[in-house]
Amino acid sequence: MLFFFALSAVLCNAQDLCKIVYLNTPDIVIGGKTLRVGDSFEAEAKINWNENKKQVMKFCYSNCTKQRVVSSDAFKQNKSNSVSDYLFSRGQLSSRAGALNSVRELKQYFGRTLGLINELRVNIGSTFPMDENCYFYISYRYGDENINKKLASEGSQLILNTSVYNIDGNPIPLQSMQMSLYYYNSEKKTQALITDEMTIFPIESTTLLHWIKELNAPELTTADKIEILSEYLDIKYPEVYFPATDLEKWITSLDDN
Repeated sequence: MLFFFALSAVLCNAQDLCKIVYLNTPDIVIGGKTLRVGDSFEAEAKINWNENKKQVMKFCYSNCTKQRVVSSDAFKQNKSNSVSDYLFSRGQLSSRAGALNSVRELKQYFGRTLGLINELRVNIGSTFPMDENCYFYISYRYGDENINKKLASEGSQLILNTSVYNIDGNPIPLQSMQMSLYYYNSEKKTQALITDEMTIFPIESTTLLHWIKELNAPELTTADKIEILSEYLDIKYPEVYFPATDLEKWITSLDDN
C-alpha cells in the first residue's frame, strides 16, 4: 500500500492540476466540463473522449514542470479513465539501454517477442565481436526446411530486418515466427546457442503510418509522436517489445521526408 502511494506521488498526485497545452480537436470533455487549450483539470477527473474521432491531448503537470502526450486509442486500450490512472499504469514500464555483454543478457533481451518495424538494431558488447569470422545467425523452420540466416552487423550494432523473411532470394510472407539465435566463430568452428525462444513480430510500417495520419495532429513534435506511438504499441501488443530507438529512427525518417 505504501508503495502505491509513493509511486502515485512521483508520477502525478491525484489532486494535481493538469493544464492542456495542445488538442487536435477544438475541445474535450473532462470531469463533466468542456475544456480547451489553456484550461486546467484535476488528474483524477474522468476523460470522455470523442467517440467519433481519434483525439490527441498534450498536457503539463507537477506545476507544469513535466509534459505528456496521450491519445484516445491508448487510453481506451489501457482501460484508463483519468490521467492519474493512466500515468500510474504506464509508470511501471521500463526499458534497457546499453550494450549486451554476456550470454545471460543476450538471452534476456532476445528470448522474448520482439517487434520489427523495418529494422531492429541492438548494441552488442566487445565480448561478442562481429566480423567476417564471428557473427550471429538465426535458425527457424519454414515448411519442411530448416533455414539458417547470418545476421548483418555495423560496428557494434547487430541488425535484424525483414531480410530474415527471404529464402534463396525469394520473399516469404511476413508473419510472427519463433526462431533460435546463435553466435558462431568460424575460425574456432564453435557456436553458442543464445536462445531458442526468440519470436519476431513484424508490423507493416504502412499500418503505423496510417494510424499516425489518422490522428490528424501535425503540430506534434517528433518526440511527441515517438512517445504516443510507443505507448499505443505497448498497450495494443503488451506481449511484444518495441525498442524505443527503432521507433525513433522510423519516425525521424518520416519527418525528414
